[in-house]
Amino acid sequence: MISTILPSDVSSYEVHGEFESKPIWPEESVSIKGAVEKRVKEFATGRFCARSALSRLGLPPEPIPVGPNREPQWPVGIAGSITHCKNYCSAAVARIGGIVSIGIDAEIDEPIPLDVLSLISNPSEIAAINKLSAGTHWDKLLFSAKESVFKALFPLTAQWLDFKDAFIEFAPNDRSFIANLSIEAVRKCSLKTPYIHGRYAMDCGLIVTSVVVFSS
Repeated sequence: MISTILPSDVSSYEVHGEFESKPIWPEESVSIKGAVEKRVKEFATGRFCARSALSRLGLPPEPIPVGPNREPQWPVGIAGSITHCKNYCSAAVARIGGIVSIGIDAEIDEPIPLDVLSLISNPSEIAAINKLSAGTHWDKLLFSAKESVFKALFPLTAQWLDFKDAFIEFAPNDRSFIANLSIEAVRKCSLKTPYIHGRYAMDCGLIVTSVVVFSS
C-alpha cells in the first residue's frame, strides 16, 4: 500500500495485522525500557519494517536507535521514516542524493473530533475540505498529510513545526496534495520554495500519506 505513493527509488516495507514480537537490538532497547508490551511490539515492528526496507537497498541489518527528539537515527547517507497505527506498520527509506528526506504517516480511516480539527487546521482549510466529495474522511486525511509533512521536514530543522505552519490543498483526481508552508517554516527549513508535494492512498480501512523532499 505505501509503495504505491512513493517514488521508485524509495524502498519500503509494510506489515498488516496484529503486531508480533520482533527482535530489538541492544542500542534500541534502551529507548523502550519499561514500556508496556503493546508499545514494545509497535516499536519492534517498526524497526523490523525499517531493516527490511534497508535490505532492499542492499544494506546489512544494523540498529536504528532513537534520537533526542524520539526520531529514528538512520544509517549515514540514508533518509527514512516509520509509521504505525492499529494493525499496520510501514517504513520507507532512500539513499540521500536526489532525495534529502522522507515523511510517511498511517491513520485509521475514520473522522476526527471537531475540537481536534480546529486545532490542526485553519478556517480556510476546513472550508476547502467541506467542499470536497462526500464519503472520504478529509479531516483525518488532512491530519495525516500534515504529519507526513512534519516528519519530512524534521531532519532539515531538528524542530517540530506547528500544525498551522502548513496549509494543505488536496487534488483528488490524482490523490495528491500540496503543502504551502508558512514563511517561518520555510526559513527554518532553508527551503527555496514554500511548496511541498505529497501523495495519499486509502484502502483496507487505512489512510496513508507520503512526502518526499528532493534536492534543489
